[in-house]
Amino acid sequence: MLHRLPPKDRGVPPGYPSLAAFLGSDRDFAMFRSFRRLHARVLLHKQDELAQLEQRLDGLDDTESKTSPYSLTTNRCQDAKAAERAALLGEVEEKLGEYNSLLASFLKNLERPEPEGDQVKSVANWMDGKKPLVRAESGFLGDWSDLRRARPPLEKGGLEVFLARCAASSRLRSIFKNAR
Repeated sequence: MLHRLPPKDRGVPPGYPSLAAFLGSDRDFAMFRSFRRLHARVLLHKQDELAQLEQRLDGLDDTESKTSPYSLTTNRCQDAKAAERAALLGEVEEKLGEYNSLLASFLKNLERPEPEGDQVKSVANWMDGKKPLVRAESGFLGDWSDLRRARPPLEKGGLEVFLARCAASSRLRSIFKNAR
């Protein structure tokens, strides 16, 4: 498969600008870490925050059900307990919004396909040759299972599939090798 070269001749400086130009030059090269473990860790943290808020709300409701059950039948009560409940529900709403946003992002991220090995190797080879980043910042290709592509690969047409099979055929390679 032929890939376009990054537009380095158009004045793209070395370093991150060069790497970004390369990764953006072809959909097969656009791959980034998904940080699945970190997503899960943050979600677990948010989940626990929500569980604690839920316990506080349940405790508040339980206390109110014993001391003033009427206050649980209306949102229009304007005593100190109602104000505390409203503030707590506001905090729950904010945390739920954060949690839902993170969860949706994580699940969408999981649906993205992993790049194929030859695509990762192409990017790794380019990075090995160009060394656009300092060593400490260039290891993002280290865990292939954590890499995700922006979208699924294009389906290959019949001719592309046929040519790929021909290229992989040891019989054809030996024929061309002997023809030299």
